[in-house]
Amino acid sequence: MAYTSPFNFTFCKFFGCWCIFALTYLFFLAGVPAVLDWTDNGFSLCFGVNHLGPFLLTNLLLERLKSCPPSRIVNITSNVHKYQKLDFADLNYNIVPLFTYFRSKLANVYFTQELARQMERHGVTACAVHPGYVGGDWTSQFSILFRIVMYVITALFFISCEAAAQTVIYCAISDDVLQHNGGYFSDCKPCKLRPYVQDAGIAKKLWEASEAMVGLNSSAREHLASRTR
Repeated sequence: MAYTSPFNFTFCKFFGCWCIFALTYLFFLAGVPAVLDWTDNGFSLCFGVNHLGPFLLTNLLLERLKSCPPSRIVNITSNVHKYQKLDFADLNYNIVPLFTYFRSKLANVYFTQELARQMERHGVTACAVHPGYVGGDWTSQFSILFRIVMYVITALFFISCEAAAQTVIYCAISDDVLQHNGGYFSDCKPCKLRPYVQDAGIAKKLWEASEAMVGLNSSAREHLASRTR
């Protein structure tokens, strides 16, 4: 997940100086489920894909986004973010995969808030979206009994992909979103968050910790900027 990885550099280089099109929308739909697995860099796969990946790519593209106002960043999170709190002593915690998933979704919300705070003067709007509970093939790793139970729950309570896309689309095109920069949305409207989820100090601390985890320090930023002009 180094900032010089081939995908990150090629993508950022393309939008940095070769692309004639504006980069006005950035959507992060990553949702690796609760799995006990790790990335090649030693990160929890769930936390790495759900939070660190979007965090890194967003930072690598910020200059381009700022140069194409108004631009928007939509982070897909989940309502389950409220069931955990971050442990800065071990952000890479993966002993209980389900808790890791909850924390990764909480990290999405904090990341969105701090991103909005930093970008508010640059015409960049960020929002976090709970699209609803959507069925998928994420249960394939579990027992047959668990899959049967989830099949029934999915049929009764989960929504279609088309329905789940509505709030994402709303956050991409609605002017109302501009009044709630950094907000958390569900059912096409801003929602209240629990007090600890609105803690700007925690959001800033997570941002700094994430920078350290992906190796995105000031010298790295300067190096990248010089190569993507």
